[in-house]
Amino acid sequence: MHQNFIWRWLLLAATAVFITISHSPAQAQIINPGLLITEVFYNPPGEESEREWLEIANVGTAVLDLSNIKVGDEEQSGGGEGMRRFPEGTLLEPEQALVVAQTAVGFRFLYGRNPDFELTDSDPTVPDMRNYFLWSTGDVALANDGDQLVLLNEQ
Repeated sequence: MHQNFIWRWLLLAATAVFITISHSPAQAQIINPGLLITEVFYNPPGEESEREWLEIANVGTAVLDLSNIKVGDEEQSGGGEGMRRFPEGTLLEPEQALVVAQTAVGFRFLYGRNPDFELTDSDPTVPDMRNYFLWSTGDVALANDGDQLVLLNEQ
């Protein structure tokens, strides 16, 4: 298994959940079970920024509406890194997972299939995550030497 895979189980809180990406185990604030970050690929080979991706899963027993869920690498409101929001009406069934890739083209290059969503528009057939400028104005790009990944449920 590639050494840059980080397997993490994080729980979504009413406000935000943070994971620090590094070569050592992450510390997570665990508040409310249900939505988990289950996989992060932050340092892929080649054109790495295009090939980054993460997976989230619903480990609960109810369908989750992801319309107000955001994902990004900006841990502070008003910061310069990025935060993206799932499109309205996005639902995640129990015991299901979805992949959010930096670009569909980069993910498809690595795995031969499309992700469920992309952060940066590269393929019109793959739904794009929406900018969430109420939190931050930058782009989501995971630093290889350490960064944070945030799930945010802010109304």
